[in-house]
Amino acid sequence: MKQLSFSLATPSDLTDCLKAIERNSPETASSILFLLFSGWTDQEATFSISRELRNAFPDAVIAGASTAGEIHAGTLRLHTLEITCMLFETTKLEVNIWDAVDEDSDRPLPSLLTQKKELAGICILLADNDAYTYSLLHSMEEIPQDIPLFGGIAGTEGEQESYLFTDRQQILRGALLIGFLGRDLTIKTDISFGWNPLGPTFHITRTASENTIAELDYLPAHFIYKKYLAIHDKDFGPENLLFPLVIERQNQHMLRLPARVTQNGGIVLFGDCRQGERVRLAYGAPRKIMDALRDVYLHCTDFVPDSILLFNCTSRRFFLRDNTRQELGPFETIAPNAGFYTAGEVARESNDPVFLRNMTLVAACFREGPVQEKRRLEMPKIPEREELTGTLKLVEHLANFITVASSELETANKKLKRLATLDTLTGVYNRGEIEKILAHELEPRRQKKPSVSAIMLDLDDFKQVNDTYGHAVGDTVLITACDMMRDSVRRGDAVGRWGGEEFFIVLPDTTLDAAKGVAERIRKSIEKRSPLPDGKKVTASLGVAECGASESAMDFYRNLDSALYKAKKSGKNCVIAWE
Repeated sequence: MKQLSFSLATPSDLTDCLKAIERNSPETASSILFLLFSGWTDQEATFSISRELRNAFPDAVIAGASTAGEIHAGTLRLHTLEITCMLFETTKLEVNIWDAVDEDSDRPLPSLLTQKKELAGICILLADNDAYTYSLLHSMEEIPQDIPLFGGIAGTEGEQESYLFTDRQQILRGALLIGFLGRDLTIKTDISFGWNPLGPTFHITRTASENTIAELDYLPAHFIYKKYLAIHDKDFGPENLLFPLVIERQNQHMLRLPARVTQNGGIVLFGDCRQGERVRLAYGAPRKIMDALRDVYLHCTDFVPDSILLFNCTSRRFFLRDNTRQELGPFETIAPNAGFYTAGEVARESNDPVFLRNMTLVAACFREGPVQEKRRLEMPKIPEREELTGTLKLVEHLANFITVASSELETANKKLKRLATLDTLTGVYNRGEIEKILAHELEPRRQKKPSVSAIMLDLDDFKQVNDTYGHAVGDTVLITACDMMRDSVRRGDAVGRWGGEEFFIVLPDTTLDAAKGVAERIRKSIEKRSPLPDGKKVTASLGVAECGASESAMDFYRNLDSALYKAKKSGKNCVIAWE
């Protein structure tokens, strides 16, 4: 496999490009792919080039996208046409075109799925950030998890409309999917970003569309920028590239770049959002960006690729400014590389769904055939801290300050939260927090959850323990009893100190019979493990109840209290259930 890349400043440069391709093309190539990434403002000139390539190479596959910057041999180019020629020895190609404007056009996925046994990977080029984009990416989850997916949304400079194209048509809304078919081809993808979360967490309480957050914590979403960054509606623009939103989804952090503010104070994103997701502001940390890239360089080097395609977010270009060479340059020492700056990136990691991403760099490494020992690569030189230039040096110092200050603040907040929610002696929940947990479970019966039960526990004759052995021993008894309770319940159950020597245990999704079994296990554990100096036993009385469908929280409390009272009256050291 070979990759040849050419950067055309004008259409007249094509002549030398064609000669170089013919000179370096193996006669036995099974297929040829031309990827054209165009920063030219003259669209007709771009189409003319694609048609000339078709005339010169009739059997080649030709696909392309408009860009907000082109990547050529580890460098950023602007207002050029990047022609990447990928020459395969055994791999076959299948192109699926979907024009979302054409109502008769079918989604491209089914025909690729018929080839999935030979499918080595799919390059996904999208024309716009719209509802169809998210629907298409969701349907891509039918592709087996071990098949790499990678690509990006066509970019544009200024007010021009982005587009996709082949030598035969232009697509303003839709997708081009290029399937790589062959058992000898291996494709490995890597993802890098490097932005840190900043400030408090908010919840998306309302969305206006797939890519518009209407409200955060029931307030117009733009307040997060107005309050914390003093960015007002009229100032909303390119400076927000420095402060995207980070969304938590399926245990992943995904960055979302704000595009604009709506009349109602909502935030339109370059990417989708979902009601209920947690959101924080984020800031770019130059050193973290470089450290994240280090892992990508390492993985690419170990893979020993024949070629690399790069899909890099436009926001990274604006953030790094004069330092883009620091980011892209090391790829040139690994393998021939090319790509473009996107309006959103597509990649799938391990077993995760297919997400549209922002502010990431996606590297797709190709290798046809096994690794040749003579081609083993050395790790490229990584830019050092002092090599950062311009304002990015200042940004790095500020980012380091924010990182340390935020970490200290989060540590302090965790301590405050612990003080606010936990009993200081025993470490179980305090009364206020256990009441909140119970109210949450009974709200109202969590709609569809089957059963909620609880246990009220009182240590027998605890006053005598304090009077006989002293309060230090009494504290040890309380702590030990709580240890027994926590060891006897599930991770999702909650143990709280109700007051003094009385405790309350919430058991979600638990029937009365199961709760009685838990209570008996706790009773036996406390009786068996005695912390008293003279070896005498500590015992406990326990009341158990299940909340009825029509019962209020107060009714539930009364039933538990009555069951505990009966346990005390029945001789203590026993479990009584409210039937």
